Amino acid sequence: MEEDYETKMIKKYQNDVQKQELKIISNDQLLDLSFVDKLSVNSLTVFSCYNIIFKELPLKVTILQLNKCKLESITGLEQMIWLKSLNLFENLLSSIDPVKFLVNLNELNLGNNFIADLSPLQPLKHLTILEAFSNNISSLAPLQKLNLLTNINMYSNSISDISPLRNLKNLKFLYLGFNQISDVHILQFLPLTELDLNENQIVNIEPFKFLKLHFLTVSRNYITDLSHLDVFADQTLQMHQQQVPSQRQILIANRTKTIYQNEDRKIKMKSFSLKNESTKRIIKTFIDQMKEKEIHTYKMFINAIHEETPWQ
Repeated sequence: MEEDYETKMIKKYQNDVQKQELKIISNDQLLDLSFVDKLSVNSLTVFSCYNIIFKELPLKVTILQLNKCKLESITGLEQMIWLKSLNLFENLLSSIDPVKFLVNLNELNLGNNFIADLSPLQPLKHLTILEAFSNNISSLAPLQKLNLLTNINMYSNSISDISPLRNLKNLKFLYLGFNQISDVHILQFLPLTELDLNENQIVNIEPFKFLKLHFLTVSRNYITDLSHLDVFADQTLQMHQQQVPSQRQILIANRTKTIYQNEDRKIKMKSFSLKNESTKRIIKTFIDQMKEKEIHTYKMFINAIHEETPWQ
């Protein structure tokens, strides 16, 4: 007698759930996930399983990852009210309406979809981490009362107004590169430690002087005055999973630049490309700051500076 679908799937995966985690990676059609309920797992990852039809979803799962599954709809997820982490990376979603019922969510990844409206996130008062990069989002208003948010990644969207973030007093990590942001004054009210504003329309970075950043990148903007940046503050930055003392990385101004402060107080400035009338003034500002800090050794290489420096 031929085994039914559920029995086959239970036998197939029952040896893979010793840690209460189940990962299903396949390019085949997965018709029914109900068998997961019989496996006593709390974490389910489904990767590249196309044409998923949700039938009797495993309600007790608290961690669900549905990556690269070509999902056009998530109808059915509203039943999974115990979910704490949901990853919907790289699907075909334009609507996330069922998410509004998942009020226990702490982490949500919506990256690489076609989402424009974040209003279903408004009831998610426990949300701390939101990844919604590479979508069609233009408004951050639905996030303005999500006070527990610590991480927001809205890289590559259509955002111009970041004022809804003003009162997010727990926000530490903010990634807004590749948008249309010009006004950044509200950032001075946030406890940020990492900030990415690459490829925007920023001219004035004076609000940054109030921030205690460990990492800042604002390359490819329209910045000409760097005097508001204290690039020599003694900070600790974790890079490549190592704690490096007295080091701070900053990518700034019109092209990518790296300023690297060693314990021996030597400065290296890489890829400094500022081909405009403000070149001399900007470079001189850095040199003056270095002198004030008694930093006498500095290197600037891979540059595109063609004018004689006026401070020699």
